Amino acid sequence: MKKAAFIIAILILASSSFAFIRQPFAEMGITAGGTYSDSCMRYVLTNYPAIEDSAVLIVFLNNENYLSSSADDYQFFVYTLFHPGDTIVSTPWGDFLRLTDVFPAQEIIDSLHAAIGRDSSDFDIIVRNITRDTMYVSVVNIDPANSGNFFRLYAFVTENHLHPPSGTASEYNWVVRGVFPVYLGHMFTAPSVGDTLDIALDFTRSYRWYTPNCEVVFIIDDPISNEVLQSVKMALPLPAYMYNVDNLSPTYNILDLGDTATITNVIKNLGANGDSINMDFTIDAPIPWDVTIYYNGTVISGDTTIFLDTAAIDSLKIVVISDPTVRATAEINVSYSALNAPDSFEFHYIATTGGNILLVDDDYRYDYEHYYTEVLDSLGLQYFYYNRRNGPLDGQIMERFNIVVWFTGNYSRNRTLQSSDRSALKYYLDRGGKLFISGTEIGYDLVLDGRYTDYEFFESYLRASSDRSALFDSATSHEVHGVPGDPISDGLQFSIDDGDGADNSSYADVITPIAGAKPIFYYGPGTRECAGLRYGSGWHEHYGLVYLGFGFEAIDSFNHRLTVMQRIINWLRDSASVAEVNPRPKTVYINTSPNPFNSMCRISFYAPKKAVIEITDITGRIVLRKNVEGRGTMIWDAKDNSSGVYLVRISDEKSIMRKKIILVK
Repeated sequence: MKKAAFIIAILILASSSFAFIRQPFAEMGITAGGTYSDSCMRYVLTNYPAIEDSAVLIVFLNNENYLSSSADDYQFFVYTLFHPGDTIVSTPWGDFLRLTDVFPAQEIIDSLHAAIGRDSSDFDIIVRNITRDTMYVSVVNIDPANSGNFFRLYAFVTENHLHPPSGTASEYNWVVRGVFPVYLGHMFTAPSVGDTLDIALDFTRSYRWYTPNCEVVFIIDDPISNEVLQSVKMALPLPAYMYNVDNLSPTYNILDLGDTATITNVIKNLGANGDSINMDFTIDAPIPWDVTIYYNGTVISGDTTIFLDTAAIDSLKIVVISDPTVRATAEINVSYSALNAPDSFEFHYIATTGGNILLVDDDYRYDYEHYYTEVLDSLGLQYFYYNRRNGPLDGQIMERFNIVVWFTGNYSRNRTLQSSDRSALKYYLDRGGKLFISGTEIGYDLVLDGRYTDYEFFESYLRASSDRSALFDSATSHEVHGVPGDPISDGLQFSIDDGDGADNSSYADVITPIAGAKPIFYYGPGTRECAGLRYGSGWHEHYGLVYLGFGFEAIDSFNHRLTVMQRIINWLRDSASVAEVNPRPKTVYINTSPNPFNSMCRISFYAPKKAVIEITDITGRIVLRKNVEGRGTMIWDAKDNSSGVYLVRISDEKSIMRKKIILVK
């Protein structure tokens, strides 16, 4: 029996024996454009003709668009497994890929060349069972010299027929999808000759694998020589029960008044058996908004259980139609659980047309948002959360919100308030916006760092001096004191170290208010080191601002954070006037909720002048008629009507709007 070398060839499992066939173990790379390179094969044919009949050498995955982990991870796996302690050097692969150096493949080729002529193997591998998360393997020692020595067992999951979203190749095969155990392999001591060692390898199936196209390859190697001693493969069996839910929609949606957001989930059965899937919905939407749920195109009324057959791919859609007259926010939670499979999924969606508060998470890689959301939730304030990592915000979007809360945490490296952010904030504030902003490095990045300065924004909009004698990168004290009589800080005293805060104020900025701004906090008792300022409240001050030189998240207790946030929001609400945020439409409008409904249907309407609302059944019979004007809501009690489709119609002398509703009893 001949041996195989890792990466170069895979041998078919036939009990515990195998024979050479002309196929690769894994594709070792793909050019950036996704094209297949046969340079590697030509290299083998020229330099190693002895192995031409037993191996096809092609390049390993190096395309980040694949639905797999980074190719760098796989390169690192291979390198670590077979060349521990070495450094990555330039190899023939560099000539083929013309990209980054990969790993020293020359040694692997030499190992295969040397092993080709051998007629015996040191071990037999018997695959006994593969469950959802465990591979049960038996290793039989054939060579007496192996007894008592250490060896390594690896399992590689490969997938065939992968189609990259870009590139010219139609598909790629034997792409490595996972290595188990990662890095070090499963070390074992070889038993006596003829004895069997049972090994259980834990592994994690990815929802991104398409199991019918997957194989699992088991390899035993010598940890000292890195020589492959035995290799077998088999199809990766389906787990008994497994499913996945893919979210195809953004979790946040910023809409214009009256716009529609569509949320799409795709539910896939990845197991060998069908399963019952529970779908639970929590919908918190303003009454005038319309939210309709579709499963495979059929309207469902809410929580439901469906049967997901083997290999089934089903879809869930939630259509959210906003009110064209009032800015508001809707939140939707969708959760999935199964009768048999342990998988569960939960998705949270927000759709907004603006309104109360926009919370901008600009702390880059940190997770300080919970310090803000927990106090806003406790105060019962509606807000729309936006993570700056999803891209810059437009000033016109910000203008839809009464108040913007923006936090930068303690992240610097010139990422604090980038040019696009400052432009959006200027637009917002120039139109009477109200801003609460906090962060320890805002002054440092915009002024003191000196590389990407914006003195004009810092002084004209944040109302703080850019004079280096009035701005310092590190406060002498982290005990913060309020200003007596100030509407925000009167009577407050707290620390920005320790407690249950973020403790991220090592470089808290000392700022100096200018141009009408007033100090609201100082660092330490009896100092004049300003920790925060406010601007606005006079008729000539056209916007509202609260700027803290430290992160709000650093405040040492929840109760202190709650009080500070409540006072800031209340003060901003009362500070400067803003433009009208509830423009009225020029035509009639109607909305219904819920839809479908059981017996009570809420009908929201707007009529710029006298109008009529009529509800008719499918025969055209009028079941309700009402005269309306302005904005309002009415309830239709349909308990005496039959199930079916009804039409709600609102009209005046110049416009008309219709909406279909479904009564389900």
